Amino acid sequence: MASDYGPKSYVEQSKRSWWRDGALLNPDLQVGCLQRIADALEKDRGSWDRMVSQRDYQRGRAERLADDLETERRRVAYWKGRARKLAREAQA
Repeated sequence: MASDYGPKSYVEQSKRSWWRDGALLNPDLQVGCLQRIADALEKDRGSWDRMVSQRDYQRGRAERLADDLETERRRVAYWKGRARKLAREAQA
């Protein structure tokens, strides 16, 4: 059971209101607050890493699709030219 002062971890203690005259009463609570901030930053870092990896994947995908599109354009141009050549040969 927790004591009268609340939970024992600094993080849990820092969640309670321990302010007086604009300052924390206990330096340990300041440590708890800093730990909570650090935890939040680490959590945000994971989201950032996921976004960066998704961006890199999408960029690579866009480049591959652009290459595929260019290949298909060249293929269509080849077949159009081939059809024109065959049409000219048939007229001659």
